[in-house]
Amino acid sequence: MLNPNKSIDFLFELLGSKLNLGYKRVFSANLFNALSSVGYNTSLLEKAWLSMYEIIELRLPSRETYEWDKVLSNELNMNIDEIHICLLFCRFKSFTVQKFHIVLSSISILLYEDSKKLINPIKWFISNYEHFNKSIILVVLELLVLYEEENNGYFKNFESELKIIYPTDYFLIDYIIEDIFNLPIRSKLHLNNELIYPIAEEEVDFLFGLNHRHRILEIIGLDIKNILGKFKAKFSGINREYLDLYYNRMHGSSVNNIYFSDYLLKLINEDYYNKFKSFANSYQVYDNIKIDIKSIIAQNLSLSVRPNELKKYSDYDEIASYSLEVSVNEGWVRIAHYECELIEQELYKLKDYKTFGGITFNAENKSIFPFSGYRLDMATVWEEYRHDYEFEDTIVFSFIQKQFQIEDFKILWLNPVIVERLNLKVCDFLSGLYAQNDDNEIVLKFNSWYSQYLATDYSKDISHEIPKLDGSELLIREDYFNKICEMFDSKPKYCIFKTF
Repeated sequence: MLNPNKSIDFLFELLGSKLNLGYKRVFSANLFNALSSVGYNTSLLEKAWLSMYEIIELRLPSRETYEWDKVLSNELNMNIDEIHICLLFCRFKSFTVQKFHIVLSSISILLYEDSKKLINPIKWFISNYEHFNKSIILVVLELLVLYEEENNGYFKNFESELKIIYPTDYFLIDYIIEDIFNLPIRSKLHLNNELIYPIAEEEVDFLFGLNHRHRILEIIGLDIKNILGKFKAKFSGINREYLDLYYNRMHGSSVNNIYFSDYLLKLINEDYYNKFKSFANSYQVYDNIKIDIKSIIAQNLSLSVRPNELKKYSDYDEIASYSLEVSVNEGWVRIAHYECELIEQELYKLKDYKTFGGITFNAENKSIFPFSGYRLDMATVWEEYRHDYEFEDTIVFSFIQKQFQIEDFKILWLNPVIVERLNLKVCDFLSGLYAQNDDNEIVLKFNSWYSQYLATDYSKDISHEIPKLDGSELLIREDYFNKICEMFDSKPKYCIFKTF
């Protein structure tokens, strides 16, 4: 039997003379965790931890002083599990879109599995609201609203904390607090300075098209152009030092982060606060402009491994479109896919290229764009009501919304009219995005993926958290695909379109 003390001594001998690794954060962390797991001398490990902390602190360009007694206070007497959940809330502060989605999904699962365990962490989170962006506060409250619909009274646990932070002068947050606790509707006392912010029409078109919410605001008669002008005038100056952290200079690309949409949503909620409150049906305003957390969570919980057999943009030749025969893989048919590939250009710079693929039923056998001209309204996915979409040759609907959006979507779905004809039921958002038949068998499923990150073992900076492949697919079981084919007179083709 091995002597544990001699094993540790021999390990330390090897570390210095054989490995010669230099300074490696991951190695140091793994070694510390390993020694802790085997019950190595606690006092020595504490000294090692403090030494590593001091080394890291000395590498920083400046030192901040902390009131540690205040920072480490535990006024809620939380146990270790609750403290870990607080740390999970803190992961929101990475401000990358992907981590935002992961944290929100993780909290939602914990909430629905053991809501009592989240009471103190949520109290702590609300009490420390000034350290979190308003969009983060909003999505947590929206999640609580969803939970409250099935578990009436849970919101009462946070009444005192929420009334302390109210009013926030942020419409969506204040609406939730007023609605839950039956508070009188208030207007914002301090009116915004009505300045006109000039902006070129092409810039308006670009910013306007980044989020479907802007179209809704225009429809209800708000001056979205001036908000976009204000955003253009102020965003970079306010956020430049933060945005630099996410910009990869070598590759000329940025990590997908929430600063862009967080600030624009902040302007909308604050500048139109009184206008929103003046509408007769404030709930309708809330419901139309809130963050779509159901779809965020469902998409994130649909993460999968990228299919090996799926061709990348770079695998095709220069032809812009293709028509392929429909293929079956282990009883499933891919009826659509979308992918953005970052391809290296001169001097390591990256440029994005997109591929769109999907099943079409075209009587003239032409190669047509594989997605419907309708934008998929996610309300038609989650809520059961009759759909007035047309029955058309392109059976796939899409909701693709990228470019630094909290609601970063690449969702593909079957025409809701066909879903209804097949009598399929969409499953709960906490299970991902898929649909079942009457026998509770999954017959339609959405998968998404991120793959081939720039980050390597030698580069741990947040600016390297950029996937070269970002995509999704929609699969249907073969027997249900045959049912769809029976609805059309023409033969199905898999059409692929590429951007240049």
